[in-house]
Amino acid sequence: MGIYAFGISFFIALIMGLIAVFVFRGPLGRMLGEACETEARSHFWRTYLSALFVLVPVVAASGYTIFAQFVNLEDAILLEGAFLVAAAGLLFALITVGRNITQFVGPMVADTSPPETVEIA
Repeated sequence: MGIYAFGISFFIALIMGLIAVFVFRGPLGRMLGEACETEARSHFWRTYLSALFVLVPVVAASGYTIFAQFVNLEDAILLEGAFLVAAAGLLFALITVGRNITQFVGPMVADTSPPETVEIA
């Protein structure tokens, strides 16, 4: 199967990454818009994270497919493994991004306590 397995696993991982970009585009854009000081910074980080959500699963699945062909796995097992590795890569990217954003945004959220009330006697 060779190049076809590589192409199919690449396509599966690409679709998974694009779905993640589509799902997180709105919430991530709003959160970055509030956290970043300028629209240019917000746009940069949205673009960077979108590329990360696509590239990590693609690289993971492609690397697995190349490795699996040297081991001579059957095609069904190869594609199943590529799907699982792409999903694990996407999960890794999401967890990493989530943890880093939480560290940055967490203190901002903690500082937004309501103002103290003043009692008038």
